[in-house]
Amino acid sequence: MALMEFDQAPPVSMVSLALKRNRGLKPSIPRIEASLRGVVVRDLDVYQDVCGFPRRPVLPLPLPQVIAGPLHMAILGHADFPLSPMGIVHVSNGIRQERPIRADESLDMRAWVEGHRPARKGIEFDLITEARAGTDKVWSARTTILSRAVKGDGQKRERPPEPGFSAARSTAWRVPEDMGRRYGQVAGDRNPIHLYPLTAKLFGFKRHIVHGMWSLARCCAEIDDDLGEGPVELEVAFRRPVFLPSTVFFESGRAGGTLHFRLRDGRGKDHLVGSVD
Repeated sequence: MALMEFDQAPPVSMVSLALKRNRGLKPSIPRIEASLRGVVVRDLDVYQDVCGFPRRPVLPLPLPQVIAGPLHMAILGHADFPLSPMGIVHVSNGIRQERPIRADESLDMRAWVEGHRPARKGIEFDLITEARAGTDKVWSARTTILSRAVKGDGQKRERPPEPGFSAARSTAWRVPEDMGRRYGQVAGDRNPIHLYPLTAKLFGFKRHIVHGMWSLARCCAEIDDDLGEGPVELEVAFRRPVFLPSTVFFESGRAGGTLHFRLRDGRGKDHLVGSVD
């Protein structure tokens, strides 16, 4: 087991991550854990503005994952992590928040990875993240990532059935060409696929794409008034990237007591689908 403990956010070097090579799985991803103590959020209003949240003295639901981003990068860049971080794909997220987190609270963050499972076009692994205020766990998440660095098993897996809901709210957003750079500056994620068409083409994209966590955050901003004060559980699956610039279409509605939402392109194809309980 590899354990990293930090008193301040570790620096992220995209150059070192880009230069990292695949070593293969022997036999799987080992346990690698990183922690960061005493985090107090700065520039909350900047994140709220970029993602469309109202300015309130509580953390938006996805923000702790942004706080943990340097820990995730430290894990993926660790010498014991056997895969290159370049070209990995964020495929789904599960978030549980126990209660609203005040902006002035000090948080202890912990993240880890261990093991993998086969997928059709590679392998999948989970980054697990927890945030604690004192001794209380106030937030946790599972981030599922696909790596094509290892050959997949070729087996097609059935998706969960699409939720049937009537849209009670719908709106269109124009996502500007610079949103990847703007969000990357706030979140600290300056992956080349999000910055410019040329840098994205180096990694096989026709042009640059916005961060999946921006798309999720923008959706959460639309349903912010529906989240309430008690425990919240969110599940989201990322289906296809949002290229920049783009116009996208958001819908949300309830079915069976669950709030469902989705983000689509102009042809009606899903960028992401999610639900909140």
